[in-house]
Amino acid sequence: MQMMGVRKTRKMSQGLLYGFLIFGVSYPAIAVIAQWNEQIVLPDSLTGVENWMRQMEDAAKDVTDLFLSGETLSDLFLNLLIIAAAAAFVEEIFFRGALQQLIEKWLRNGHVAVWTAAFIFSAIHLQFYGFLPRLVMGAVLGYLFLYSRNLWIPMLYHFVNNAAVVVITYFWGESNFLEQLEDKPLTWVSFIVMIVSGLLTYFLFSQYKVQVKVENDDSN
Repeated sequence: MQMMGVRKTRKMSQGLLYGFLIFGVSYPAIAVIAQWNEQIVLPDSLTGVENWMRQMEDAAKDVTDLFLSGETLSDLFLNLLIIAAAAAFVEEIFFRGALQQLIEKWLRNGHVAVWTAAFIFSAIHLQFYGFLPRLVMGAVLGYLFLYSRNLWIPMLYHFVNNAAVVVITYFWGESNFLEQLEDKPLTWVSFIVMIVSGLLTYFLFSQYKVQVKVENDDSN
């Protein structure tokens, strides 16, 4: 019984460690994808569609800015509670805990379940100019759950991601940091960073998958 408790604790610690490492190495790739997605220009024939999507994006941004406009410490903690903690908890329970598992049960394919749930996760936000980075982040969250089978791991990743935005906006202001980052032109260095970040993320997931398999084999 004691050995089972030690293994469970070790498995959780291992999952948290890989979660933090994957968050760190995947973030540059997601940031480059966000830059590229933000700078997409549709053909002239789709100008009306592009204007509509920009309006939706601006409306969503206005709501976010309203939440993040507080300047006191109590505003910061409230935003961390609502935007970071509560959002991570509720969204992970629904998208990874329920939807992804349901799709996996129907289709009997974990990878398809991860990407389908990630697609719905991104699409439901109705923000085209943030669709691709949110899709990739949703996939990262999905794979963390697929391999760990522990909802707390993607929840923590999701919380740290949202909390980073809240804290950066509070101390530096979104217009002075995040928006300037998105408006910078993409260079060949950006794509090298994205590729290296993506390869490191894949490597860490591969290592994590092996570690989980070893842990499961030892417990059987």
